[in-house]
Amino acid sequence: MKRVLALAILLLLPAATGISRGRGNYVHHVYEDGSVKVFLASEGSCRHHLTAHPLDVVMGADGGVHDAAACN
Repeated sequence: MKRVLALAILLLLPAATGISRGRGNYVHHVYEDGSVKVFLASEGSCRHHLTAHPLDVVMGADGGVHDAAACN
C-alpha cells in the first residue's frame, strides 16, 4: 500500500504543481499602484494573466507581448 501511495504522489505531484507542461513563461504582472512582479508561470497561468489583467505581458523573443497565444 505504501508503494502505491508513493507512486501516486510521484505521478500527481508534477501535474498538481504545474511543472509538467512545457517551458515556463516569464510574466510581468503590473499592479494597480504601478509596481511590477516578474515570475515564471505555467502555460495556464500565463494565459490567465494575459486575458484577465490588461497590463500584463509575457516576455518573448521580440520583447514583451500581450497575446495569450504567446504562452507556451
